[in-house]
Amino acid sequence: MTDLQAALATARRALGATKHGGKAHDDALQAAVTTAAQHVADDDASIATLASTTAALPTAVTAAQKAERSWVKAKKAAAKAAADKAARAKAAVLTTPRSTATTTTRTKAATSRSTGTSTTTKPTTVRTVATSSRVKAIPSGGLRCQGSGGAGAYQSGSSAIGRAINAYRAKKGLKKLRIVVSSTMVSHSKDMATRGGIWHSGRDKIVGCTYTGSAARLVTLWSRSPGHNYWLTKKGLSTMYVGGASNDGFLFGAVNFT
Repeated sequence: MTDLQAALATARRALGATKHGGKAHDDALQAAVTTAAQHVADDDASIATLASTTAALPTAVTAAQKAERSWVKAKKAAAKAAADKAARAKAAVLTTPRSTATTTTRTKAATSRSTGTSTTTKPTTVRTVATSSRVKAIPSGGLRCQGSGGAGAYQSGSSAIGRAINAYRAKKGLKKLRIVVSSTMVSHSKDMATRGGIWHSGRDKIVGCTYTGSAARLVTLWSRSPGHNYWLTKKGLSTMYVGGASNDGFLFGAVNFT
């Protein structure tokens, strides 16, 4: 009887600590505990019955504990996968190059930015990312988005990028701009998504990529860069020509303001 009582106490503790191993294991352990408790309370139970009941408890406990360990292992694997995915959630954005002659006044800066051809200084960058072995060659001066690139790029998020920009402008007390989904901007976005990097095509004012696939996230990153924020909050604009493309979880965007 003493052995059965000890085994029953162990099984009850295991029953409270193995709640994630699955209903089958939980039910089996619960049934074993219930049977053992009944036999402990039964003064007429035979020695053979007590012995078999005592022997059955460790088997049920072991099965439930094994199932619980499997659940914990799976949960850790899922957490690691999520952490790895989060580690990829780095975005890169590239502002239009500025020449040394564009720093005197904002008017001159706007004129130079419209060409997108200045080469006297390096582009201002935010959140640059490392090169990925999957990334194809991109033009000189561009930035690579880690983990992106390859076949499968498709138009996506164009209007969402425009709406996110307008939402940002509204928070700044600025008028909303007319959103035009531009085939030129879409084509450039798809090209960037395929090659896995970002660069200026000569017509766009701002380009960028983010792993989150969120237009709002892309606009947030742009807003943190003075060069990008200049265009996001520029007065006197009426229209933005927007293009977006997605590829394997990445969102690429290109915008031209007029």
